[in-house]
Amino acid sequence: MRKGYLNIVILAVIVAVFLLAFTVLPKQQMPVLTKDDVEKLLLKDLLEQNIPVSEVRVLNLNKAPEGDVWTATVIIARNQHSRCPTVEKWDYSDALRFKYRPEMLINDCNQRASIALREEALINSGKSTRFAAITGANDAFGCAFENKKYDSAAAEYCPPLDETAFNAFATDLPLNAWIVYWTGANQTAFIALSPQNEMLKTS
Repeated sequence: MRKGYLNIVILAVIVAVFLLAFTVLPKQQMPVLTKDDVEKLLLKDLLEQNIPVSEVRVLNLNKAPEGDVWTATVIIARNQHSRCPTVEKWDYSDALRFKYRPEMLINDCNQRASIALREEALINSGKSTRFAAITGANDAFGCAFENKKYDSAAAEYCPPLDETAFNAFATDLPLNAWIVYWTGANQTAFIALSPQNEMLKTS
């Protein structure tokens, strides 16, 4: 009887020590993810899906005020330097769990009434007479820039573009202008369009 009672006491002490240790010892914290971490996870997931992609842009990546929910918009572009690119948008409601809603934004070469994406600027400028004057226009390499912005990301996106020539062309344009650069068969051309698809200037 005493032996059984002693065993119960010992067991109770062991449980109490375990509970005390669990309460007092610091709990292991989950690593805090940064915006760069989440963006890398999204890009890794896209790569693993093995879908045909020319370019991916992660936009509007934000964390909810509470919890670990990240939302994002991902632009998937194909033939992004041609006069007829296509664009798909994936809206992520929970980026860490890869929950998204796909939407096709551009799947034809029809002219747009307004310009919100650089691919739309490429399509619309590709309808202009200035573009048609480029030798080998159908195979020309194009880049489009919003708000006259040229930086390191722009240089990576459009290696053939000369920054000095870009800045000279952009000097007298409004800040919201779209600037499209085309090069083909040793010829280059700049075409500036407004967001409402008005021709502002060509070179």
